[in-house]
Amino acid sequence: MLRRHYNQIWIECISIALLAGVFYVYLYSELPIDDTNRFTADIAAGRYQWDPTHLFMQPATVLWHQYLNFGTTALISQHHINTFCALVSLVIFYLLLLRLEVIFYKRLVLTLIAAVSFNVLNLATSGHMKLTAYPFLSLALYHAFLWEYDIKQNPQQADKSIWRLLISAVSLGIASLFLINSIVILPFLCIAILCIMPYKRASFNQRLKLSILYGLICTIIVVGVIGLFYYIITKEMPTLSGFISFVIGNKKGERHFFSIKESIARVGFGTLLNFVYTENLGPILRVWLNQQIPSFTRYINILWKDIVIAGGMLAILGWVYISGGIQLYKRTIGFTAWAFLLGSLSFAFWWNLSEAEFFFQITLPTLVIASLIPYNKMYRGIVTIWLIIAIISNVVFWAIPKKSYPFNNYIIKLQQFLKSDDLAICFAAYPGKQCMGFFLPYLKDRDMLALDQLLLKLNDKNLFFSELRERVDEALSRTSHIYVFQALDEEDWNAPWPMFLERGLTKDRLIQFFYEHYNVHYIGEVVGIKCWELYQLR
Repeated sequence: MLRRHYNQIWIECISIALLAGVFYVYLYSELPIDDTNRFTADIAAGRYQWDPTHLFMQPATVLWHQYLNFGTTALISQHHINTFCALVSLVIFYLLLLRLEVIFYKRLVLTLIAAVSFNVLNLATSGHMKLTAYPFLSLALYHAFLWEYDIKQNPQQADKSIWRLLISAVSLGIASLFLINSIVILPFLCIAILCIMPYKRASFNQRLKLSILYGLICTIIVVGVIGLFYYIITKEMPTLSGFISFVIGNKKGERHFFSIKESIARVGFGTLLNFVYTENLGPILRVWLNQQIPSFTRYINILWKDIVIAGGMLAILGWVYISGGIQLYKRTIGFTAWAFLLGSLSFAFWWNLSEAEFFFQITLPTLVIASLIPYNKMYRGIVTIWLIIAIISNVVFWAIPKKSYPFNNYIIKLQQFLKSDDLAICFAAYPGKQCMGFFLPYLKDRDMLALDQLLLKLNDKNLFFSELRERVDEALSRTSHIYVFQALDEEDWNAPWPMFLERGLTKDRLIQFFYEHYNVHYIGEVVGIKCWELYQLR
């Protein structure tokens, strides 16, 4: 480690945690992104949810709210535990860079990039508590990489560093109990262990034993704990089929893998989106590649900022991964970081989603790989540009507007805008920004029709349009106002449009339906969401 007084080290670490904490808390938003609201009531009531895909996540938040709520609501406790876990992970990463003797500017910029990377910033400022796994993942990476680094520096002392590997295995096991997809990193780390041990000083059998030991420790923790809860809940001894069904039971019926082509595209784009925010590029690019829109150029006016940001970030990530690969080949260092990276991406390849909770895990491994690249003027320039791009795209274009969205005031405004006999047609799915789905729990006494929920329920286009026509005509017959939120926006291809397209219902067909049967009038934005009103044809 750098020769500095321990007090100075901890001053730096505490300063990073405090500054990042203030930064995250300042950017808290009233918007309950993703599954935030699904947990709030049970957390407030002190009820535990034992979901094996994230077994300890909700219970840990319940305990946090009971003992560390500081007089706040359950929703704020959800935010606080996410922020705390992000801060712990940043400090662990900073300590790793110190241990690797990374110079001050380099480690400062890399830590700042870690703090403002899109998925980490997204989760750290929200109540979607998926970052509860982050400190344990960071600790697993910290010890695994230092084990690799130590035996590279001093092969004769390899046996004395094995304790780090054992801590890493335990940490990865615990992380998997908070977020089950973390376990997919395990086989990649076991392979990395086989590659790392000094070839001349350890036989293959020795390396294999160490790899198996790592795998056993991690597996016993995950399978043992989940198996115990299986027994407690079902009162039965777990069988293999019963155990698997218990773990993935609530995911049955979900389509995981679409095609190799789409999985590669989603992993690539998900990696990009982990670091920068692009509002429209991903959805529009997807429908264009699938030939569901005739021209990409018609959207250039809303995409140019996204294209500039994505192009710059792709170039930087390409430089990181190519240069990191060269360092791996030349110096044979970085196997564990690559194992964390590739393990996380392998799950994303199969699960085929680009959500923050499935990609934030690649942030620190990528930055560890970046830390291994030799420092020079070009390096300094590239990481500085990286930080600037991240701040502009993630803080200026996303976090600050999200913070500024007056959700609670808009609830009241929307309740006043929609009368009891009006019909509001909308989407319930979360598109990554403000949407009507956030307001639905507060509009239960209004006539709301979520088109995506209707299509999922009926699973038939003809029945869908028949039900939609019936609901709208019935509302018109009582001289009500009929409003359509978001669904008629020709430029918006965010969720739930992928689901509509999978079921053969195109945007053109849905828009055509409304214009064929009704007079459609755009009335502007209501609570920041585009809105149209329908009238009878004359």
